[in-house]
Amino acid sequence: MEDPETYEIAAVCFAYCDRSSDATVYHREERDTRDEQLLLEHVVEDLSEAEGATLVTRGYDRFPLEMLYQRLAQASGGGVVGTGAERVLNGCFHATPESVPVRSEADTVVEAARQLGIEVDPILLSDYDIGIDRTDWRGEMDTMPLSSVSDPRMADGDYATLVEWYLGPEDGSVDSAQLAHCLKAYASADLGLLRELVAHGTMDRLGCLRLSESRLGG
Repeated sequence: MEDPETYEIAAVCFAYCDRSSDATVYHREERDTRDEQLLLEHVVEDLSEAEGATLVTRGYDRFPLEMLYQRLAQASGGGVVGTGAERVLNGCFHATPESVPVRSEADTVVEAARQLGIEVDPILLSDYDIGIDRTDWRGEMDTMPLSSVSDPRMADGDYATLVEWYLGPEDGSVDSAQLAHCLKAYASADLGLLRELVAHGTMDRLGCLRLSESRLGG
């Protein structure tokens, strides 16, 4: 896990897997850390109403709930997020689809989902005029599962890179509004995938530990 003192959260998305309600996407609008704290405040409010629920998360190469716990702990009592806010996560269970590709002999969660007949529409970078050519940042990036650096489909590595760009110093060549729309679309697209995996019973075969029983502590 990256150092929670230096790695900030850009987005948190929620959707109920047992109902057809719209997804909720909380995505940073500003670079200031206070904007992250406002995002975290919304997260605490939502999770306070979901005690005992199972949180199905996808964190790519990170541990999203650990990071969320640590960022909440750092922000708590700071005037925006209430003291002890991180404890809201201890009332939930946790499941992750990261082992699904291994069991399916697939390279990615998306590929494993396709084997189950779950089709996931990709987010296309070509639909957003963000002012940056995708080949500029993909030169030294692992493009798997993309076909080439010019592939218009957005991948996890693209999102991680563009979030850093979005939260970093202002760059006159970047259209911040278009970049924000692109990032929000990608962040929310995973929710449909997770919902379908739950509907197929895939997550039922994975262990769900309460966070207070894991290495996060009580």
